[in-house]
Amino acid sequence: MSSPLENIKSLIPYLPKGDIKFANKFLEQRNYEALKDLTWSAFQRLIKAYKKEVLPEKYKDIDLDRVRDLAVAVEDYYYLLYPEELEEDEEQYDDNVEED
Repeated sequence: MSSPLENIKSLIPYLPKGDIKFANKFLEQRNYEALKDLTWSAFQRLIKAYKKEVLPEKYKDIDLDRVRDLAVAVEDYYYLLYPEELEEDEEQYDDNVEED
């Protein structure tokens, strides 16, 4: 069984080419918040691209499921390291929920 970091490292090459070098840099610097933001941003861009009538050429070889797996793995690892951030993020969403 691989460690969370080994899993993250193995999934980084599935990102769009322009994001790979930044992901590796953030991982090397242990900037997991930036890595989390980058991976979710890439995933959201891919979702938008897949909704288009014609998929842009630069995304044709990208495995959307692998990018999602990476984004989830990074987020899980981030909240494992910084559980207080999860509480703050949950409170932020709680504030945005409308009451009946």
